[in-house]
Amino acid sequence: MPAEGADEIGAHEIRVKGPMVTPGYFGRPDLTAAAFDDDGFYRSGDAVTLATPGDPNAGLLYRQPPTGGVIVAGQTA
Repeated sequence: MPAEGADEIGAHEIRVKGPMVTPGYFGRPDLTAAAFDDDGFYRSGDAVTLATPGDPNAGLLYRQPPTGGVIVAGQTA
């Protein structure tokens, strides 16, 4: 059963917060509001699933393909 906020395959979005993360988009409060959640975490847009116990790679994150695009040479097309 996926955790709260997970999609149908159990993927979660990576969200980060800390001094190394941009405080927002300069002069664009609209983009800043869309990029951060209510707790101040930056929404990366990258979906990951966690390898399950019993999997030889237990504890590792698996990045899922981005929705609405494909990865081409490290970029979303």
